[in-house]
Amino acid sequence: MPDKLEKTFDSLNSTGAVIFGALIGVIIRFYVTLFPGYNGLNVGLLYAQDIGCFFMGFFVYVNSKAKMYVILYTLLTTGMCGSITSFSSWQVGAFNTIFGLGNNNIPVILKVFAPISDTILTMSVSFGSFFFGKHIGEFYIFLKNDRKEKNLEHSSTRALENNTGLQENITDPSDTTRLQTEEKFNRTPEPLISSYEPSENANFEEEVPRKTRQSHLYEAETNGLEPNSNIRNSTTNNVFIQDGEGVSYTTFLPRNQQMDVPRSHIDMSHFETKSDNFKHTKLFTNILSILGWGLFVTCVTFTGIKLSSNIKNVTNFDKLIVALAFGPPGAVLRWKLSSLNGKYKSVPAGTLTANLLAVLILSVATGIRMTFPIKKSVCLLLNFGIGTGFCGCLSTISTFINELSSFPKAKSYKYFFISVIPSQIMIMTVYLLFNININFGNYSFNC
Repeated sequence: MPDKLEKTFDSLNSTGAVIFGALIGVIIRFYVTLFPGYNGLNVGLLYAQDIGCFFMGFFVYVNSKAKMYVILYTLLTTGMCGSITSFSSWQVGAFNTIFGLGNNNIPVILKVFAPISDTILTMSVSFGSFFFGKHIGEFYIFLKNDRKEKNLEHSSTRALENNTGLQENITDPSDTTRLQTEEKFNRTPEPLISSYEPSENANFEEEVPRKTRQSHLYEAETNGLEPNSNIRNSTTNNVFIQDGEGVSYTTFLPRNQQMDVPRSHIDMSHFETKSDNFKHTKLFTNILSILGWGLFVTCVTFTGIKLSSNIKNVTNFDKLIVALAFGPPGAVLRWKLSSLNGKYKSVPAGTLTANLLAVLILSVATGIRMTFPIKKSVCLLLNFGIGTGFCGCLSTISTFINELSSFPKAKSYKYFFISVIPSQIMIMTVYLLFNININFGNYSFNC
C-alpha cells in the first residue's frame, strides 16, 4: 500500500475510533443528565463527570503498566471519557445559577452557594473518581500479572514433566541422540530462560524471526533478565542477544532507560510493544471505527430530515439523535487540538483552547435561546445539537483532571484558575452583548 494511501487510511481509522467513542460518551451523558437537579445543582451532570473521570483514571493507569493499542486507547480516553464529561456545561450552568438565569426559582442566598457548591463538588468528585479509577486499574494489573505468572508456572511444570517422561522411556543410545537434537531445536524455553545470563560477548543481531523474538521477549519480561554492559550502554531501542545454542532473546528499551536495577524492580511498562501483539485488537478497533463512521452518517442524515421538517413534538430520542450528530465533530476537534498540549510548558494549550472555545460557543447558543423567539427546530439544534452534542464533546473535565493531577501544586492551581476565571468572564461578556440584564432575578429560556 502506498505511503500516502496508508496514511489516509490510518487517519480515517483513528478519526472513526474517536467518533465511535464520542457516540458512546454522548449516550451516557445524555441519559445520566436526565436525573433531576436539586436547588440549582445539576446532579445529573455531576454523575456524568464522576463516570467519565473514573474510566479515565482506570485507562490511564492500565496503559501506563500494560501498553494498550494506541487507537483503542484514544477511542476510550479522548473519544469516550472526554465526551462523557463536559467543562462547558459545568461553567455555563454555574453562571446561569448564580445570576438567576434559567428556570431556577430559588432564593438569592442559594443562588450564591449553589455554584460554589457545584464547583467544589465537581472538582472533589472528579478527582476522587479519577484516583479511584487508577486504584481499580492497579488492582486489575495485579490480577493480570498474577494470572500470567500462574500460567507460566503451569507451563514450566508441564514442560519439565514431559522432558522427564521422555528421558525415562529412552532405552536405545540412538534415541538419546535424537532427543538431544529435538530438545535443541524444539525445546520449551521456560525452564532454561530462568538461568540464562547473557555473556559480555553477546552477539547482537538486527533481525530475528518474529515468532522467536516475541516468545522470548515474553519470557525475558516474565523472568526479569539482567542485561549486561552491552545492553546497558546500547543506544538502540531494539537489542537482540543470541546465546551459544542459537536461541535469540530480545528486549525493547527506551534509549535513556537505566538498566542497573534489581530484577524485581524492572518495570514491564517500559518494554515497547510491537503492533503484531495487537493483531486481534487492531481488527476489533477497525470494526469499531467503521461502525462509528456508519452511525455518525446515519445520525447526521436523520438530524437533517428532522430539522427540515415541521416539528410539533420533540421526544428524548430526537434530542439524542441530534446530539449524536453534532457530538463527534466536537470530539474530533478536541483530539486535533491536543497536538498543542506539548508546545507550551506553562499549560496544556490544546485542552485549554478546546474548553474555552466550547464555553464561548455554548454561551452564544444560550444567549440566543434567552433573547429571541425561535422555532422548535432551532431550539433543538441550539440546545442539544450545539449544547449537549458539539460543546459537550469539545470540552472535557476528565482530561482536565488528568492534567491537573500530573502537575505540581502551583502549576495545577494556575491551570485551574486560567481555565475557570476566563470562562466566567467570557460568559458574562457574551450575555451583555445580548443585552441580558445580569442580576439576581429570574429569567427563563424561550425554548
